Amino acid sequence: MECSASDTFAHISIRHYCERDFHARFRADLSCALQHVVVLSPFLSPHRAASYYPVLQVVRQREVMVEVYARPKHEQPDLLLGHYDRVKHRLVELGVAFHERPGMHEKVGVVDGHILWHGSLNILSHNESRESMLRFESAELVADVLANLELQPGALASPEATVRAIAAQPSVSMPECPVCRGAMQPYPDISLWICQQSPACAGSLPMEALAPVPASTQAEQLPIACPVCGEPLQLRRVPSIRIACGSPACAFALDSRISAGILRILRRTATL
Repeated sequence: MECSASDTFAHISIRHYCERDFHARFRADLSCALQHVVVLSPFLSPHRAASYYPVLQVVRQREVMVEVYARPKHEQPDLLLGHYDRVKHRLVELGVAFHERPGMHEKVGVVDGHILWHGSLNILSHNESRESMLRFESAELVADVLANLELQPGALASPEATVRAIAAQPSVSMPECPVCRGAMQPYPDISLWICQQSPACAGSLPMEALAPVPASTQAEQLPIACPVCGEPLQLRRVPSIRIACGSPACAFALDSRISAGILRILRRTATL
């Protein structure tokens, strides 16, 4: 059963899935893949990964390119540390291109360049959590997010390259840590700048969206429905630029990377 409603606007379809519904729907997308699959899952667990082995085997037999990005072994939680090599070996055995991404926070799935999964759920590890994922159908949004991540088939940018790409955006300047006045590291997946000296320094700042918008303190209603409650989404600019539900009873909000991508698409299609 799906957790919520969906809407389409400016060629973007959005649907929200709780964990109990996500895996079956994501496996269905994988089974239909024809060209290329990318999965960014920071952590790996043997039980969850094993639930994907059959469908990965099928798509690889069709010569679909599959890439998995995960944090390296030494960054895995203690509970999963002893299983890492086994999961990695099995994925490689299936023909998956396996890449280690130190410090990765993003939880992302991309299928054939037009389906984007994005949210808070580790695809290859989470089990019985309250995490969820959003499913977007938009080739433009996929391209925008992958470009922002500097992710291309066979190559994912280093954290340093991500910092350079974000700093190059005209609307974003590299902030100074409010605690130690040192340099900060952007973490778009959680919408925060975090001090590079973390955990020694606890400095953090809310992250601005990565696209320029007109200065305003007013929320602007968008003709696109919240995938959770169905109310119109709003463009909010305070304290940071974010697309969020306009209903006071609903806490749904898109993260800064997705918000920025949608705003860029709306501008390109002259709908904002």
